[in-house]
Amino acid sequence: YLFSLIRFCRQGRFEDAKRLQKEQHKNIVQLEASFTMKGKITIAYFHAYAHFANHDYRKALQLIQKIQSEVNDEVEEYSFSKLLLMFIQYELGNLELLSYQVRSAQRFMEKQGRMYTCEKALLGFFKSVESATNKTELRKRLLGLKEQMTRLFKVPHERGFLFFFDVEAWVDAQLAGKDFAEVVAAKS
Repeated sequence: YLFSLIRFCRQGRFEDAKRLQKEQHKNIVQLEASFTMKGKITIAYFHAYAHFANHDYRKALQLIQKIQSEVNDEVEEYSFSKLLLMFIQYELGNLELLSYQVRSAQRFMEKQGRMYTCEKALLGFFKSVESATNKTELRKRLLGLKEQMTRLFKVPHERGFLFFFDVEAWVDAQLAGKDFAEVVAAKS
């Protein structure tokens, strides 16, 4: 199940991921008690990612809140859920909450002693969004983020982030005014 869910998300087949989730919901609920914490968080993360890509931000937000209530700092998906939360807040236009989430994620990642350079760049971008006064300024910041990501993703360990969220596709979608899911699907 998890393999199919991740494959659908990585291929931009978010509707298929959502369909799979609906079809397997009863099975997942029945088996959930036997899953490891990492398994539970990973499934919830990719469910949230699929809902995000399908513009169901409220459901994605609920799933991220579920992950964060688990409080398991060792699971990498926990950190990525904090970043996905920022993408959700951005899409919802919750800039005040976004600012708070940036500070919270930064404290968490610094406390963990691990922060990819691309994560630092994303935090910087999201921190700067609130002060963008118009679309031209926001576009400049998106172009700056695109440039940073292009450079950073040449480093193999930085590309690991793309497994959890295709930030390149998100930036391209924002700049072109296209649907994120369509951009992810076109890349694969």
